[in-house]
Amino acid sequence: MNWGPPHTEFLDTENRIIEVRLTGKVKHRILGFYGDTRGEFIVLGTCFHKQNVYSPPGIKQAVVDRKNEIEMDQRRAITCVRPK
Repeated sequence: MNWGPPHTEFLDTENRIIEVRLTGKVKHRILGFYGDTRGEFIVLGTCFHKQNVYSPPGIKQAVVDRKNEIEMDQRRAITCVRPK
């Protein structure tokens, strides 16, 4: 299952980085990508933004770097099992 707008949008289409939008006064975001396994979403980082300024600074490049590290070595991604 993939989420769609308005709850998600591509932060970086070239690297397939997804921005999950949380509701609230502060625009918090969860950044990640869909894994190879059905229902798998790999979280790379969190941030918030005001207009087009993301905080922490450099988060966009950091998540691309983290994604590349995980793709080179899947052991870098820690599995989290959702409670039932």
